Amino acid sequence: MLAENDNTTNVISTNPYIVASDTRYPGASCFLYIPAESPNMVFVDSYHVVRAIAEWPVWRTPALPLPHHLSFRLEEIPGRGVGMIATRSISAGELIFRERPVYAARREVNCAADQNDNGIFYRAAIHRLSQQARRSILGLQNAFPPPFDVVPGILNTNCLEIRITEKPDPKPSESFVGCFPVISRANHDCAPVANYFFNFGTFEGELRAMNDIAGGEEITITYMDLCLPKAERQAYLSRTRYFTCGCATCSTPAAELGQSDARRAQIGRLIERLDTLDTPHLPERSSLDELERALAAAEEEGLVKEYARVLLIGSQVLTIYGDLHIAMNWAQRAKRLFIMVEGAGSYNVRRLEDAERVHSAMASAPRGLRI
Repeated sequence: MLAENDNTTNVISTNPYIVASDTRYPGASCFLYIPAESPNMVFVDSYHVVRAIAEWPVWRTPALPLPHHLSFRLEEIPGRGVGMIATRSISAGELIFRERPVYAARREVNCAADQNDNGIFYRAAIHRLSQQARRSILGLQNAFPPPFDVVPGILNTNCLEIRITEKPDPKPSESFVGCFPVISRANHDCAPVANYFFNFGTFEGELRAMNDIAGGEEITITYMDLCLPKAERQAYLSRTRYFTCGCATCSTPAAELGQSDARRAQIGRLIERLDTLDTPHLPERSSLDELERALAAAEEEGLVKEYARVLLIGSQVLTIYGDLHIAMNWAQRAKRLFIMVEGAGSYNVRRLEDAERVHSAMASAPRGLRI
């Protein structure tokens, strides 16, 4: 068994700053430190991936400055750890905060068994970060119980989805996560008031208000698929984050909870059945009435992002099988919502801009040529 103080790392290059995590076998994950002179981020993946990432032009572009006066404070919340509290009224669509991750990695890292739960691998990954960056990670909450080491516990407790491609990749093997000093402090809610979005173009996590947020209100995000029923949401959060959600939705009286679960299941089934936007397949036929019922369910549950997704999917379905003018209206509404929750440069917004061009071309085509 490897002793905790045994060092299996080896510096491969200093510019870019890449370190092999384990000299005992080929193919071990590598640590890329950015910038090389005073690293405030480490990216963990195979050598060929981190070598390519090191050449991205985004690293030569400094992160955009933050507002002088933040709209929130970090505060201990009873039973929930440190969370984010609005210090003033925040309007829907407002950018609350943005930052680059300090730790970023493929979700399933290639790590030897004798370096995993004891934290040797993860401690080695953050070891060469600047003191400030390392302190920002170690200051985050750890929800994982012993014998899990505190460092992988912190990283797993606070990880959020990130991307290394502009277009989201649906394959689980291409799933990546990151930890953020501030954004990772946002607590979960099953009807969140804010949306976490990863902007690949700037390689930053962004937090945007999905609803108007009052001063003194907690700023919450989601850690999971919100279209699952309460029992499955609770099981997932207990298994992956080691806490039991006590949000207003999960605390709904039993008589109303069944209705809430049914609405969320209705939204989830429709999205799963009709979302073929990134595939070569046409979506199934769906009536306008069914789509509108899903919208009403999302509104009733306070699920802004899911409401936007139904509009987006519905616009495609209606373009193919329904009324083109209604489809155009749905696409325009979806675009406004995605700009609000993800920003003007998001992949969904660009996809809807493409749809607008298609709609315009179809609307101007001579009668009888539309398929």
